[in-house]
Amino acid sequence: MWGLANKLQPGYIPATVGDSVPSEYGCIFGISRTTGDIKATQVHLTHMKDVTLAVMCGQQDRPFWFCFFKLEKPHYGIRLPRYSKDDELRIVEQNAKAQITEQFYFERICLVGDSVHKFNPISGQGGNSAIETATCLADNLFAALNASRDKALDTAQIRNVFAATQSTRRARTQALVKASITAQRISAWENAALKFLDTRVAPRLDTEVVIDQASEPIVGAVRSRFLPLSTSPHTIPYDDELHHAPRPRKLSLLVATGAYLGLLAIGIYHLAYLPLKTGTLEKVLGDIRTKTIEDGSSFTLLDLESVPIIGPMLAPFATYFPATEFGNLDFYLLTFYLSISEFVIFAIWTLESCRARHQISPLRFALAFGALSHVSAIGFIAQLFFLLETFTTASPSKFWPTSRRVAPADAQAILPAMIVAR
Repeated sequence: MWGLANKLQPGYIPATVGDSVPSEYGCIFGISRTTGDIKATQVHLTHMKDVTLAVMCGQQDRPFWFCFFKLEKPHYGIRLPRYSKDDELRIVEQNAKAQITEQFYFERICLVGDSVHKFNPISGQGGNSAIETATCLADNLFAALNASRDKALDTAQIRNVFAATQSTRRARTQALVKASITAQRISAWENAALKFLDTRVAPRLDTEVVIDQASEPIVGAVRSRFLPLSTSPHTIPYDDELHHAPRPRKLSLLVATGAYLGLLAIGIYHLAYLPLKTGTLEKVLGDIRTKTIEDGSSFTLLDLESVPIIGPMLAPFATYFPATEFGNLDFYLLTFYLSISEFVIFAIWTLESCRARHQISPLRFALAFGALSHVSAIGFIAQLFFLLETFTTASPSKFWPTSRRVAPADAQAILPAMIVAR
């Protein structure tokens, strides 16, 4: 297609496109005889530095496998080097081209599959994406033919069909190819950070979290509007079955951000600026230091400063909840009312920290937000918590049932733990 396009319209495909396609990894693929110890549907992955082994088993327990390896240096261009059988032990062929070409079509020619979006095979999405592009193209052609009076399409109409296909598929294939490259780099421990992520972080995540992270770029495939589809019962609707298709929350994110920042500004003004300006804060701190109140009676704070090392850091907790040794009812009631008013907020924080979607976000540490609210003011920290939640849940995938899931054991423990803590 490129040769024909440049012959008929010189410059339609830039000369640099073919030379800029990078290949970072090589792949050896093989199909073996049945071994007996690997069964159908099983998948085995081995991650090593610069190498990933993938063994899968199909029908009749026959395994097929991949060996992905990092090249000594990236190869650029579509003119891949040829290798002899002697080189097969080291490299078979280049398979990791990481480019989505800018043009899917020219005149009455449209590219589908690996010719336009070549995946790293580790993701297993190359064939699926080829089917998606073919389905999208067929649907657009069918719609154009139905709209044509004479049931024929001229070159301009076909170009419009191809352009619609390219517009629909480009962003999705770019995201999927990028995800396949990322998966390869992580599994091959391309650097120390990715090795730490693969060997230390990922094994500690719940299965739902790992599956959601891997599935996020995959869902949302093109659905044929003209082919008959099976209607198997399902609990969760597909995106195109919803009244409004899920999309990133841009306007609502902006509104929520403005609201939380506004509330934070109000809190800072009333809880920090005014008390400092009027001297109220200094008076309260002075009373706490002298351990006296307006009626002349005295009280004793919990002695936390004597605790080794962390005592000075714990002292603010005593001023926030002024426990007394002399049974001052006013302070007990103040502490009780304060605890009840904050109970719901702390319960929300604890519940959110247990959701699968927050296992790899700052909101996982509800205790830290609680501690910060005690040494500053909940009017500050609550706004920061919910502002962070707004940003970390901006993606539609964060509202999947698996993302919002709370483990039953955690759900059962939250209320008793909150009651004891209060």
